Amino acid sequence: MSRMHGRSRKNRRRATTNRIDDEGIATRTISETLLDFAKPLLSLLPADLPPKAIEHQLKVPITIWNAIVVEELGDMLGILAQARALVAASGMPIMLALFDTLAERKRRQFGDEYRLIGRYRVRRLADGSLSIQAEARGRGRPVPRTPRSPG
Repeated sequence: MSRMHGRSRKNRRRATTNRIDDEGIATRTISETLLDFAKPLLSLLPADLPPKAIEHQLKVPITIWNAIVVEELGDMLGILAQARALVAASGMPIMLALFDTLAERKRRQFGDEYRLIGRYRVRRLADGSLSIQAEARGRGRPVPRTPRSPG
């Protein structure tokens, strides 16, 4: 695949190892985080795939990411299972395997990330590399919840 636009090699290394600071605030843009998270999918795509086609392919990892965040915050429980069932019904085992890989990747490597991914855009830069611009929604950390009273 083409090079992806991002930080310098030195800054990228530091950001990759320190995504969330001591106060629970994200230290990378959601665009950089999305690129890192979606690597298993992006590595499978042809280098000459048009930006609009890449945007379409990113719907799966973004759906997985957002579903896990929403569930972990206690809202819309079961949404990830619903999305997985739709993928399973498609009859494409490779997509189901990719779905499971990305869900596990989100939990293990990005479990401290609670930002939602909103609108996004992929474009090809003059040097041929791709740039992803994504909108972060939310605080980047869980909001303390008050227990619900029964009844």
